[in-house]
Amino acid sequence: MIPQAQQRHRTDTKRSDGGIAPDRTVPSPFFRAFRRPRFLSYHRLIALVVLVNGALLAWHLARGDWHVADGSALSGPADVIVVNFAIAVLIRQRHVLNAIFAVAGRGSSRWPLRLRWMVSKISQIGGLHVGAALAGTAWLCAFTVVAAIARTSRPAAVDLTTFALAMSLVTVMLVVVLGALPPVRARVHNVFELTHRFGAWTSAGLCWALTVHLMHDDPGAWQIWLLGLITASIAWPWLTLRRVPVTVQRPSPHAAIVHLDHGVTPAQVSAVGISRSPLREWHAFATVSTRADPELARAGPAGLVGSQPARHLWRRARRRSTGRTSRCGHLGHHRARQTRPAADSPRRVP
Repeated sequence: MIPQAQQRHRTDTKRSDGGIAPDRTVPSPFFRAFRRPRFLSYHRLIALVVLVNGALLAWHLARGDWHVADGSALSGPADVIVVNFAIAVLIRQRHVLNAIFAVAGRGSSRWPLRLRWMVSKISQIGGLHVGAALAGTAWLCAFTVVAAIARTSRPAAVDLTTFALAMSLVTVMLVVVLGALPPVRARVHNVFELTHRFGAWTSAGLCWALTVHLMHDDPGAWQIWLLGLITASIAWPWLTLRRVPVTVQRPSPHAAIVHLDHGVTPAQVSAVGISRSPLREWHAFATVSTRADPELARAGPAGLVGSQPARHLWRRARRRSTGRTSRCGHLGHHRARQTRPAADSPRRVP
């Protein structure tokens, strides 16, 4: 029997094909802990953003450069709020994501495995969105608390409009954060979509009102320009919304094949988001391109089309067709051989 201490650090010297493999040491418990789901790169990015914001707060508090008397205790957090919300919105913008994945996909299968493995973690970049949104909401809560304290001690320092807008904005953002919690998102996904969509629009409007009210003496301030970029990023996908004709085939009661033909060829290894009601919910499905059908999405759950086959569905259209690889397909260049799993109906579908 091999002692436990030796078994933990033993090396594998034989391969299944009889060849000799290089020595491999079993990772220590410390490094194995980072492979747990709670320590994925997604959660590490969340923690990184929160820690950076915490360090910024500690630095300003140590310097003592935020004071209620001169208004710096409000203007400082307000700037950080805008920056965090800009990161949260822009990192989820389709064109920004496509650019990031295009850069990450310029790797080669000749790169060291460790480097390719690190680059492939780019799919966890959503942690920046969550971390920046949480940090921005925390700063917004702090801004509101400071505004309440300043209004109580010195009513002339904070007017009623600023306090009312801050209270309204922090209420909306707390609703959005609560609706995005994993238990809520898993059990009532439509609640997550509705609070995220309408909450984001409402918070953007309130941010505009609060920023313009605070920056009325400086209409060319960078905060206003950054807020305009956030608004354009939110509005852009809805400006490309199109109602397209579809043909639905029902090979089984729980599956549907939806043909979309409107002159746009999807990228390889891509997905298309379609909806019956664009303001309520969206579903993304993998696409298959053929000569007969420029775009074909196979939907496993047939609940999207319902018992009555739909004649039209909504989708966010592209202005031109593309034959390039989608953002997920870019990462395939890092592997000489790869397996791409796909979900399908448990019954046989022709």
